[in-house]
Amino acid sequence: MSDLTAKFEALEEQLDAADAATQAKLTAIQTALDFINTQLDTQTINNAANTRYLAGLLSQNSPCVDCGDVSLVVPPTGETPFSQTDEFCQRVQAFLHAMQQVYTALDVMSAFGVGFNLAVLTAAFNEVITALENGDTTPLPSFPEAVQIVGDGISYVAGNLFVGHTLVGLFAPLYFDLLKPMFQAGNAGAAQAVYNGVIDGTDYSIFEMRILEHAAYNALYSYYFDPASDPNLTGYDGTICYDSIVGITECTDYVATEVTLFGQSFHIVQTPPVSSIISWGNVGDIYHFTFEVIDGNPTGGVTVYGVTDGPPHEEPFFTMAPGDGPRLIIGHPTDFSIRTTNGNAANPTYTVRICPPS
Repeated sequence: MSDLTAKFEALEEQLDAADAATQAKLTAIQTALDFINTQLDTQTINNAANTRYLAGLLSQNSPCVDCGDVSLVVPPTGETPFSQTDEFCQRVQAFLHAMQQVYTALDVMSAFGVGFNLAVLTAAFNEVITALENGDTTPLPSFPEAVQIVGDGISYVAGNLFVGHTLVGLFAPLYFDLLKPMFQAGNAGAAQAVYNGVIDGTDYSIFEMRILEHAAYNALYSYYFDPASDPNLTGYDGTICYDSIVGITECTDYVATEVTLFGQSFHIVQTPPVSSIISWGNVGDIYHFTFEVIDGNPTGGVTVYGVTDGPPHEEPFFTMAPGDGPRLIIGHPTDFSIRTTNGNAANPTYTVRICPPS
């Protein structure tokens, strides 16, 4: 009997110990649950506060905050024609330099985490315009264009995160692909089409192409390619946009321009490098080049001359008129000229097609 009593007493002690352990665990669990509830309450309060804070920031970042009376009209790109002169070669270079400066500013905004918003973007464009030192007011992008550039910038930064490109680095190899075609475009709208076409022809990402294109806004094209504007053209070589006649690799059409020679009006074809022997001449050996008048019919025709020095003298190769077909140069001149044969000729304007040796 004593053995049974001892066993019950031992069992009772075990049950008491188990109950004590269970109660301790339940207390710990309750403490943990109370802590979790407290944390959830804190997070709920913080989330509400953060939501209000972020909503406030987003409202400040809205493109329409503090904009005042803005116009939603995007100005069209100008269609005023321009001629292929040294000045307009300089204007193309000045425009491309302006875009290099714009891309430099946008690279700083993305590389240093400044971010894209209207206020910062406007400040960046104003800094670029100040640095360009143009002679009259250089326009800013319109409000819709600026909003578009901001959106492009945000997409570009996100897409460029693991790539590490720069806009200046993307633009640099395109410079000489743009220079001559933009010079030959004829007006601001056509120059813009050339610019966008070259960028679209690259293998850049869509986000890179869009910011490169849209950062060149309509009013900036219109400004640089308007003969009435006064951009800073200091330091630009006005002759590098031309394709010299002796350097062509395929048939090229040239439109004659008017000059006064010997007291009379003549129409000449001339591209740099210009002859040092006569002011209306060209430099280069045109042996086995062909010439053909394809438009216009000046009285007396158009004559191609070889030019020699000591004293300056023009020796005709041939005179040509529309319908003659290509005429072949036999000889090795160092300089040559192309002009209407007669001064003050009727219907003097013409186009000549020049082809290199095949």
